[in-house]
Amino acid sequence: MTLKLTYWPLKGRGFPIRALLHHAGVTFDDIFIEGAKWPETKQKLNEQAHFKYANLPFLQDNNNDPIFESMAILRYVARKYGYAAKDENGKIAEDVLQNVLNDLINPIIQARFSQPENERKAKIEKTLESLYPKFAGIDHVLSKTKFLTGEKPNYVDFLLLQAGEVDQFFGGKLYEEYPRIKAHKEALLENQSLRKYYDSVEKVPAMPPL
Repeated sequence: MTLKLTYWPLKGRGFPIRALLHHAGVTFDDIFIEGAKWPETKQKLNEQAHFKYANLPFLQDNNNDPIFESMAILRYVARKYGYAAKDENGKIAEDVLQNVLNDLINPIIQARFSQPENERKAKIEKTLESLYPKFAGIDHVLSKTKFLTGEKPNYVDFLLLQAGEVDQFFGGKLYEEYPRIKAHKEALLENQSLRKYYDSVEKVPAMPPL
């Protein structure tokens, strides 16, 4: 059975997983699921799975139990394809940076779905501005190494790529504020498999449009 990744027709939380798999040159079935089909699929997954927490994205690998939760999937494929740290210092770095990057991405997601709807655009803009100073620590790391945990890509590098996609989707200026973070993106995209995928999803929204 081919590796199968299923998610909404968005970049969203599936994007860093897809990006890592393409960077690794992994052949997999990339499945977009429409909202109308999800309730039935979710019910079937919960009937079959050991963990009754069916969610999107989800990953199926051979006949193993489906894996739910985006970070669990990202870390699984990172371990499987060589994008996870092996030594203790590297593991500490990726744990820290994973949490930092989630803390930088999640407020934008929360602003996107905030109420009332007619105030979302202003709230997103305010949230982006408030987050830019917090990227200074990421910028400092990149002043020392090509990628976030060293000279080779780690799964946390694809979380940073996701942060940039979300920022750009809402008209942000992360790459203008931090040229090293922009250079980090370009370093990842030197990989031709990832570049091809990245260009192919240029018009796919990073999140549901306002």
